Amino acid sequence: MNLSYIDTRYAAFFRFVRAVIVCLFLFSCPVSAGISLHMANNIDLSNNAILDMYQDENGYMWIGTYDGLNLYNGKNTYVFRFEPNNKNTLCSNIINKIVYGGDGFLWVSTSMGLNRFSLKDRKVTESYTEYPECLNVVSDSVGNTLLIKQKDFISCYSPETGSFQDVHVQGMNEEVSKVLFANGERQFFILDADGCLLEICPDFESFPLVLDIKKTPIHEKEIDRAYYLDGTLYYVDMENHFYSYRMKDRRKEYLADLTGWMEQYGKLSRIALFHSVPYLVFRNGLLLNIDNQEEALRFDVGLFCVLPDRKQDILWVGTDGQGVRMYYDKYNRFSGIQLKSLPIVVRNPVRSIYTEDEKTIWFGTKGNGFVRVEDYDSYEKGKIPAEKVKHFTTSSGLSSDRVYCFRKSNYYPWVWIGTEGPGLSYYSLVDKKVHTMASLVDTKIRYVHAIREVNDSTLWMATTGDGLLEVVIGRKGGELVIKYVKSFILEKDGKICNEFHSMSYDDEASLLYLGSRGGYGLVRFNLLTKKYEFIPMNNAGNRAVGDVLCMCYSKDSTFYLGASSGMTQMKLHSGNPAEVRQYSRIDGIKNDMVHGILEDSDGCVWLSTNKGLTKYNPHNRFFHNYESPDLDVTEFSDDAYWKCPYTGKLFFGGINGVIWVDPQNDRQENYKPALHFFEMKMGHETHSLYDYTDQKTGYVTIPPNISTFSISFVATDYIHGENYEYSYLLENYNTSWTELQKDNEVVFTKLPYGNYVLKVRYKNDVFDSDAKEYFLHIRVLPPWYRGSWAMIAYGLVLATICLGIVYWLRRRIVEKQAEVARKIREEQKEKLYEAKLNFFANITHELCTPLTLINGVNDYIKISADRLADGKLEKYARILGENVTNLNELIQEILDIRKIEEVGFSHIQIKRVSVSSLIRKQCESFIPVAEQNGINFTFSDVDKPVYWNTDVPSLKKIIRNLVSNAFKYTEQKGTIDVSVRIENESLIIKVYNTGKGIAEADLKTIFDRFHILGDLDGNNYTQMTSRNGLGLFICHSMVQLLRGEINVESKEGESAGFIVTLPYLEVEEMDLDEQADEEVPVAQPVVSAVAAETTGNIGNPVILVVDDNRDIVWLIKETLSSEYAVREAFNAEEALALMDQQTPDLIITDIMMPSMDGFALISRIKSDKFTRHIPLIVVSAKVSESEQAEGLDLGADVCQHLVCTAKEFQLENNFVLSGCHRADHYFCRSGLCRPDTSRRRALAPGKPRESDLRPRSHSKQLPGRTLRVSILSCLQLFRTCLLPGFPVPQTVAEPFHSPMGHTELLYTHLSGSTLSGRPDCRSCHRMLRSCTDVLSVEENSQRHFLRQSETYGNHDLCRFADHVGNSDLRFHHGIIILTFGVLEKTSSFKIQKADGNALLPFEACVPSAYHLYYQP
Repeated sequence: MNLSYIDTRYAAFFRFVRAVIVCLFLFSCPVSAGISLHMANNIDLSNNAILDMYQDENGYMWIGTYDGLNLYNGKNTYVFRFEPNNKNTLCSNIINKIVYGGDGFLWVSTSMGLNRFSLKDRKVTESYTEYPECLNVVSDSVGNTLLIKQKDFISCYSPETGSFQDVHVQGMNEEVSKVLFANGERQFFILDADGCLLEICPDFESFPLVLDIKKTPIHEKEIDRAYYLDGTLYYVDMENHFYSYRMKDRRKEYLADLTGWMEQYGKLSRIALFHSVPYLVFRNGLLLNIDNQEEALRFDVGLFCVLPDRKQDILWVGTDGQGVRMYYDKYNRFSGIQLKSLPIVVRNPVRSIYTEDEKTIWFGTKGNGFVRVEDYDSYEKGKIPAEKVKHFTTSSGLSSDRVYCFRKSNYYPWVWIGTEGPGLSYYSLVDKKVHTMASLVDTKIRYVHAIREVNDSTLWMATTGDGLLEVVIGRKGGELVIKYVKSFILEKDGKICNEFHSMSYDDEASLLYLGSRGGYGLVRFNLLTKKYEFIPMNNAGNRAVGDVLCMCYSKDSTFYLGASSGMTQMKLHSGNPAEVRQYSRIDGIKNDMVHGILEDSDGCVWLSTNKGLTKYNPHNRFFHNYESPDLDVTEFSDDAYWKCPYTGKLFFGGINGVIWVDPQNDRQENYKPALHFFEMKMGHETHSLYDYTDQKTGYVTIPPNISTFSISFVATDYIHGENYEYSYLLENYNTSWTELQKDNEVVFTKLPYGNYVLKVRYKNDVFDSDAKEYFLHIRVLPPWYRGSWAMIAYGLVLATICLGIVYWLRRRIVEKQAEVARKIREEQKEKLYEAKLNFFANITHELCTPLTLINGVNDYIKISADRLADGKLEKYARILGENVTNLNELIQEILDIRKIEEVGFSHIQIKRVSVSSLIRKQCESFIPVAEQNGINFTFSDVDKPVYWNTDVPSLKKIIRNLVSNAFKYTEQKGTIDVSVRIENESLIIKVYNTGKGIAEADLKTIFDRFHILGDLDGNNYTQMTSRNGLGLFICHSMVQLLRGEINVESKEGESAGFIVTLPYLEVEEMDLDEQADEEVPVAQPVVSAVAAETTGNIGNPVILVVDDNRDIVWLIKETLSSEYAVREAFNAEEALALMDQQTPDLIITDIMMPSMDGFALISRIKSDKFTRHIPLIVVSAKVSESEQAEGLDLGADVCQHLVCTAKEFQLENNFVLSGCHRADHYFCRSGLCRPDTSRRRALAPGKPRESDLRPRSHSKQLPGRTLRVSILSCLQLFRTCLLPGFPVPQTVAEPFHSPMGHTELLYTHLSGSTLSGRPDCRSCHRMLRSCTDVLSVEENSQRHFLRQSETYGNHDLCRFADHVGNSDLRFHHGIIILTFGVLEKTSSFKIQKADGNALLPFEACVPSAYHLYYQP
């Protein structure tokens, strides 16, 4: 009936009647099957008052509320609010309108202004506060926008200009414009209150903007409200008539009269097209299908807006205070019965299930018996009527209220019931009652979890505690009774296996398969032979895998075993190992505790777990999980699983009820939404993916300082989205897919830099084997030092370095070539210099021998002249001696140059002398030359004598060389002045001369050794040259030795001056004996006749003299023949032959000899144990410091330069009478030999100074001695040690604090004499050789035995083990050395033989004076 055609007189009455009828109809008519209203409880919105909604192209819902803009993507909700001090925020939190704003943008109208919102960046890009609460705003497909807010104006926006322009339109305002919409690009329409349709075409290129407006009337009555949907204009006039107007053909159509609905539910709020049918939303809570008003839905809350979903069959309804509701057609895949729906109280979990027929279900509980429900699938979660439920307990005949299994008998009209017992119960299908069977045996039937019938008399039962039971039933008195019960307790590896929950029967092979608890896995039991075997499983070490709770034997003959640690898929093969595959949560199972397993009609396996249901497809090995809200039961129980043989439904029982899966409802969904990568989280901050997406490459770039980030994604499905399961694969990092299950976010931590492809897929069921993969390219940026620019910089740096290296190498090659050329020139210069120097050195060596002979003969001439009183002869001898001395000095200077070349001067004796007298004396020798050439030669000194501490020989050399150099370059009538003064505590000596001077270029090399022999040109006036061309180099070396400096002042062509500045030096201590004996007269020796050799030397010690120069041999023999028997040898071979005939007591040898030289001879002698004890003296004209070191290392005792006279050989008597030190001092005074005074200081009485204990540098690092000892000193030492019957002298000790912190006592047997250098006494060694090899040391009356260990070559060194405490006794070159840690008290020692006879008794204490200093 159409009420709109009733006469208006009865209009009010009929409207009232119609409203009552509609209300009664709404409350009485049920909603059609399959269509239901679902409230989106999972949407957590910022506010539940929904003012407007919008769905973007990705399917995301934008929901405007009274408290912010909400984004819902089907999984998560994000809220955008007003934020102070943020220009990219909303103007207000009250969202009035959300409309399309162009590609990728929305217009969001708030109570405080209009915002342009970017969907990609998810932030506000533009804000216009001049348009608050703007409801009339619309955009075309390219983003051109019109809005009506201000009176008499239409505001136009263009994306090109990015701003609004207000265009004046008289009479235009919000009340006039009922709806503003776009119908094509730059085609806008307004339906005004007068029913006119205004077509507006803005020209955005013109300035100012021009609007082309066309006006077309379409309705004659005033318009109340209007809406534009999909090309059709819907409007309601003031009489509540509802019309449609199609823009395509401009066709108007009347739809309905809304007067009754509006009186009941208020004004119309919104219109939406759903299934192409207009749905009207009324403000007071009515959703009306205009084509089927019988399906009108009434809400108990006000409605603000409605929106049809553009991708799914959903109608979104925005309420006033109850959030969002969805109106859609949804089938129920799962159904069930909750225990709370029963009319009885059941609190215990469901433990067993059985379906009696298509409509009746049984389920047993753990403590409340079992319940039988009829028409179980007819109650739609409502209360089940009491008449449909029947409850059975022990009071009803059950053996126990704990019911674990049901099994319908194949031979009797009843159902076997497995309980905790004791007893076997069954339910009779005839009388509908429960009975417990009587038993003829005492064996109790308990804990039965599975029952299988083999025949009409035999049952097999799996129990937990009693193992496998065989039960035989029979008749007694017409009643069935239990006649026989046998328990089979199985064993594996000595362990009992008696708990079984599940059992499968293979009737063809008469085999039982048992699922055992406790980790033993699957057991195969042969009913015929009663034998069993445990089937091997993978991962047997994990007992949880073998802890079988349930079992399913599939249609393809595969066992599925549910355990407390996942599921095992096992396929058995006769004669071959079983195919076993195990699954757990890693593979996609929701929970590892599997309580039940069933196979559906599609071949898929369903698993009940502690966290819901899992569906498994064996063909593609996909898992899919189901949980709340799809399931009313999510935690399931053991044994509670059953497949209905009548309907194929799968039943699973849990702690609060039973659910089942209907194969007819378990259909696949056709909707496959696209997956979108949604956002990225870095730390605690959330970012849009577009913020980090490179627009050129499309890569999402991860900054190098981000170690952890996550990416979320979603397939937007608002109906089944909660069941979607995701998995991902990261190419270039992972090789297999990772299951995320319901999680839609993947987290990456410390991902190495590089390019990756994130692949994501989802599935809504286990059949999605061809699931589409979605890609996201990710680029993790390297740190700045490994970035592209850094690599370019490294390349540039490397190239620069390579070029630098090449340049450096080329430069080095050039420099090396120049260096090689320079070195060649230097070497040539050096060789020339060496050749010159070696020439003069060799000449001096050759001159030494004749000078020695001349000197010796001259001594005899002097003696003869004195005896004959021949004055003329004496004068000739004096002149001869002076010239020999001058030649000797020249030779010494040449040798000094050699010494400087090798090691430099090192030994000086500082003493206080009259420098003025010394210089004057040196200058006097040059007066004749000055007078001869008319040179003004003066010596200027102060009035009083100048005294200074210096080394006299060095100063003499400095003065003589500088004065000689001055005469060389001074012309006739020139001037030479020598002056000396003391200034600023320094001695200043200046030698000035006129002449050509020294060029400035030569000043830097004037002291260079290469210039020593470079200028030997003589002075044409003085007819002088440097005596040897060594002057300035020697001067410079001597000045440095005295720690001074020498400078040159020169004016080229005029004069030159050398200034020597010497610092003040401390006077070094002299030997007291030397000081006391400076003036000791020397007794002249009396030369014995040569003929005395044949008579006077019989029984005397034998001396073997070896030299190829017969004159030298004659001189030595002439000198020593009075006291010794001298044997002559003119080469080494002859000497060795003489030694074979007679062993000499002393050998004097030369170095330079033909065939075998002196060093080879020494080596031969010292390598022979029969001749190694013979003392050796090397006397040669060629004994440098290095040659001395070589000779001493080979075993020579003294190496002496052949610069001596016959007087040395005639001092024996004086030496015996006055001691070695007097003779030694005589040698020093005579100038014939120079003992090393630097070593003799330590021999003086008194404690040595710290400077005396410092190590000294030598020409070669000789082992603890510097040897400059006269020949006769060594001869006297030899005589003292070896003369027959010579008494052992008193031993004197000296403590010495060594650098190691020890105290050394050194004992020497030198008859009170003092020597500089190494005392090479052999007496100790000779005495030791006469003793046994065991000695002892007695310390404070306590004896310690010491044992000789070994002797080292020519050193005759004896070391001892087992030494006393930290002490050591050794003999080294005739010195007994006893070393202690520290002497803190006076001790007495004795060294004696093992037989007690004293060898070297002595008393040792810390003396007040030192006798000998030994530098190790």
